[in-house]
Amino acid sequence: MSNLPLVSVIIPNYNHALYLKRRLDSVFNQTYQNFEVIILDDCSTDNSLEIIEQYKDNPHLSHVMVNEVNSGSPFEQWNKGIKLSKGKWIWIAESDDYCELNLLEDLVFATRKRKKCVLAYSPTLMIDDEGNTWDIPFEGRNQYMSGIRYIKCYLTLFNWIKNASCAIFSKEAAKNVPQSFMKYKGAGDYLFWVEIARQGIVAIVNKPMAYFCRHSGTVTNQKEFDGTNPLEVKKIVDYIGTFVSIEGWRKHLVFAYHRQWHNHDYISYNIYQEVAKEWQFEKYNAPFDNWLLKQARRFRKYLNYYI
Repeated sequence: MSNLPLVSVIIPNYNHALYLKRRLDSVFNQTYQNFEVIILDDCSTDNSLEIIEQYKDNPHLSHVMVNEVNSGSPFEQWNKGIKLSKGKWIWIAESDDYCELNLLEDLVFATRKRKKCVLAYSPTLMIDDEGNTWDIPFEGRNQYMSGIRYIKCYLTLFNWIKNASCAIFSKEAAKNVPQSFMKYKGAGDYLFWVEIARQGIVAIVNKPMAYFCRHSGTVTNQKEFDGTNPLEVKKIVDYIGTFVSIEGWRKHLVFAYHRQWHNHDYISYNIYQEVAKEWQFEKYNAPFDNWLLKQARRFRKYLNYYI
């Protein structure tokens, strides 16, 4: 393993005792074994620390940091872990998710196929507390593309990297990411991936190996219902437009694609109106936009060739 790069695995946790052992076991038992583990507990009030204590003698464990006061931001925890990390690659393994035991091995070896690779990820399987999966991703050959092309093909539509647990990224690239992503309450990860991707090559390992657990306590769910995510995502799409061309029919597709998710049960009608106004959904609701969206859905698994 001496010739293989060290991976720093950051596990941010807050009150996920119910899922924590499964998460830790799926990390410590990876087939790729050149890694360190940094556990960051954000002042949990459940029995998370008791579970973490069971792993204190594992040779991969390098840090256990427990906040005395809750930070209120998962992205501040990300930043703390990145600063503590020693690896060339970083994997943020969210504490309520889990993965196949070969995830890290497959992602690391994918990065070695391109010298300027800064990001590698696997499609994610969505799973609930009953073990039901949905939104099964396309499986096929691995893809490599420039970060700018990846942003244009994928990230102008939405955050295709559904959660951090499915990806590894270059620590050197992370050093160049502006700290503004930490100001976001819900979509900071979306902006983070944009800033990472634009620095080099993105590798997509088209084999779903990560499980994104959606449950009632998931921050993503909460931020959708209160309108935080849709409004933050609009800011990020506007920012992408400052360095990637999303004009003409492409812009219509981007707005139409986001409009399809505008059916959430927002906590108030006022929030619904605010999101609709910010996104100009009324403007981008013509027959042409609906037809365009239909074609995008039809060719979704080949999306990067059609956008």
